Amino acid sequence: MSRLSAVSRNNTLAAVLLLVQHNLVLSNGESLLGTGEEELYEFDVQECLMRLRWSKILSLTEEKLGPVVRCISASLEGTDDRLWKSSGI
Repeated sequence: MSRLSAVSRNNTLAAVLLLVQHNLVLSNGESLLGTGEEELYEFDVQECLMRLRWSKILSLTEEKLGPVVRCISASLEGTDDRLWKSSGI
């Protein structure tokens, strides 16, 4: 992959590893038959765009519905429930 860009091999591998860890890039793995086929990668564009838009979605929702949205978002993310207690809900 690094030969297709101006990025070094180490930087390319680090970027792919990071994207795989965040489930934005999927890999087919190496060929089990040992045929020498190259490993293929698939980038999940829809998931990436949703993650980029998520903060804007929350911001617009908070403008419309108020600060309770932060508590709901924290609950969906599984964060500490102290936010519920501090908000008075």
